[in-house]
Amino acid sequence: MNEASGAEALRMWRAALQNASISIRIAAFGMDQAMLEQCYVAARRGVKVLVLLDFEHQVNQTNLPLACETQNMMVKYTLSSTRLHAKTLVVDSEDMSRATMVTGSANATRFSLTSIEWVMWCKMFDGCSASARYLIEDSASEFDHLWQCGRWFSAPSRSRTGL
Repeated sequence: MNEASGAEALRMWRAALQNASISIRIAAFGMDQAMLEQCYVAARRGVKVLVLLDFEHQVNQTNLPLACETQNMMVKYTLSSTRLHAKTLVVDSEDMSRATMVTGSANATRFSLTSIEWVMWCKMFDGCSASARYLIEDSASEFDHLWQCGRWFSAPSRSRTGL
């Protein structure tokens, strides 16, 4: 885990999203329009995108946009009594030669651009493959458990909202 600027953390998120070819899993406290737009672009490329967001923070406490479902992109929000303070991105965990994970204290929003954050970036490299593999696999597994077993409500689709 490294101390880095929030801007560096956002650069890591953007690079991982742009390079995704199979899947994207995001558990986040909040996401701004620029980050959501990258998810929509990935979904249009055929990447399966799954997003878990904290409804209270994303919609009620900030002016962050409502994330909507599209073809290849599913979005779930916390119920009012549940908070999600995670900031985890897992990309292409189905293929460990391509898999990437970014986690830490940086939110996927413009507010992180000027802050100091703790960030962990994992990718399969020679010499540290075993630890990266376990971190990525465990994070993907935990995300899948939250997705399947958590109490969420689904976001509206972009076609129904006109966005």
